[in-house]
Amino acid sequence: MATEQEILALFREMYLFRALTEAEMKEAASKFDEVSLRPGDRVFGQGEPGNAFYIILKGEVAVTRQVGEQVRQLDVLVAGDFFGEEALLTRRRRSASVSAVGPATLLKATEEDFVWLTAEIPQIKAALKRIMQTRDMVRSGKFSWLNDDEIVYQIRRKHWGALLLALWMPLIVLFFSLLAFGAAGLAASYGQMPFVYVSAAIGLLLLVVFLMWGGWAWIDWRNDYYIVTNQRAVWVEQVIFFYESQVEAPLGAIMAVDMNSTLLGRLIGYGNVIISTYTGKVIFQMIGDPHQMVHLIEEYWHRTQRQGKQMEAQELQNAMWKAMGKPDKVKTPAPAAAPAKPAPAGPAAPAQPAAAPAKKSEGPGGYEEPTVRSNYLGSIFQVRLERGNTITYRKHWLILMKKTLIPTLLGLGLFALVVGYIGLYFSTTSGLISPVWVVMLGLVLFFLVIFPWWLYNYIDWRNDIYQLTDKNIFDIERKPLGTEQRKSASLENILSLEHRRPGFLGYIFNYGPVIITVGDTKFTFDYVSQPARVQRDIFNRMNALRIQKQRTAAAAERERTMALLSVYHRNLEQWLKEDVIKDSQDR
Repeated sequence: MATEQEILALFREMYLFRALTEAEMKEAASKFDEVSLRPGDRVFGQGEPGNAFYIILKGEVAVTRQVGEQVRQLDVLVAGDFFGEEALLTRRRRSASVSAVGPATLLKATEEDFVWLTAEIPQIKAALKRIMQTRDMVRSGKFSWLNDDEIVYQIRRKHWGALLLALWMPLIVLFFSLLAFGAAGLAASYGQMPFVYVSAAIGLLLLVVFLMWGGWAWIDWRNDYYIVTNQRAVWVEQVIFFYESQVEAPLGAIMAVDMNSTLLGRLIGYGNVIISTYTGKVIFQMIGDPHQMVHLIEEYWHRTQRQGKQMEAQELQNAMWKAMGKPDKVKTPAPAAAPAKPAPAGPAAPAQPAAAPAKKSEGPGGYEEPTVRSNYLGSIFQVRLERGNTITYRKHWLILMKKTLIPTLLGLGLFALVVGYIGLYFSTTSGLISPVWVVMLGLVLFFLVIFPWWLYNYIDWRNDIYQLTDKNIFDIERKPLGTEQRKSASLENILSLEHRRPGFLGYIFNYGPVIITVGDTKFTFDYVSQPARVQRDIFNRMNALRIQKQRTAAAAERERTMALLSVYHRNLEQWLKEDVIKDSQDR
């Protein structure tokens, strides 16, 4: 049976209750009853009416949904997570089933108590509505760059005040447009038709400017997102027709979360949330209810830290059991993070790369050296190749088209000239050079000039590559029959990641740079296809390497601890033997 202090300690960590006073928190806690579950026990089923709201105090529960004959696992929720609010707020039936993964303890609020909570504590209802909006956005499929094992906790746009600030100039244009229409109406009443036409034309022009400018500002406002997942905090900025960028901070790398606001922001409820990491800062600008966002990020940041410590403690306990010769008591530690869909994985631990087969050809520094066959005959126009633990990226195929444009046009022009000459030869009676000589001349020009030129540019495009391994990134440029330049950096030295999709073509064809800050220098993967995916690849490898290093360091620390304990144990046995011998001699 959980004590009131245990429940209050959980509530103090949850962003849902962090803004409450101690008295309000105790009153909220009194609305929940404790429910104990055994492994496999069902909390509720898909399609059932919603009649309760749940918070997980201990253990884990799985969220599943049946689609046709298939049952799909959506999430695995852990202590501090809550569920069941959507059916109560929308008056719809349960959209999924929930059951216990292992022994679990839940806090349950009946429908009546839930209504009281949302009525008496408005910030709880506001937070729950934001979660529902987040789920709707995730279902829209706009965030395809998310990892399969990544759970989105909240998606926010900028506060409506940011939209008003962006619209004040268009609104001034609208004001003058209305003045122009008013002047046209006034002139019409006096019969001044030329003035009417001029004023109406000006008013119409200004109205069109307002609609285009205001519409652009509204779309721009809607396309900026601030996202918190079980792995990272992300700022996605999209300026329509110009560029798209994405800046992120892994939860495991967060050092502090701060908030500031202007006087206007405090009056209408917005501010800036500053997330500081060892990689720099990510700023959520002009976000509504910034305190709640700070509490949310802090909750999942602290949860990541706690789960890492719990895993280390479990592994230390396992090492002690093994040292004591009791392998039957060894438990397999859970992942160092909250499980997710479709298979459990942690918030700080995206799916790690599978073990790779031995590379047939590996160059200095760990990058994979392409063979002649794979470089020139296989995957001719592919822009992303994955072999073993190495991912190779080439620049977008539009860059290839740009490089080969002139020889391609010359080749097509030469072909058109030869075909045109042959047609002219057979349609005229005048004496012309035999088409055989023209064809031969065309072939000579094509194979000795145009095709080598085109091939040179193609090979130059293929040889300008970026590679990602499980420990390093590489920027490799080889000039055909010329020099080679190679830059490399360790994943553990990367300070920040961001990507952009510049211009209209960047949006349409989904290409752009991925900017990687390493120390005081920058690596740029220029013109790569699907830059969001490239950034995700690098992020996953960085996170996997960080977790591996943490586990290696923890294992080394455990070995040192166990060595000390072993020495102490041997000395203790020796001291006890000496004491027994001494006691027997004294007798």
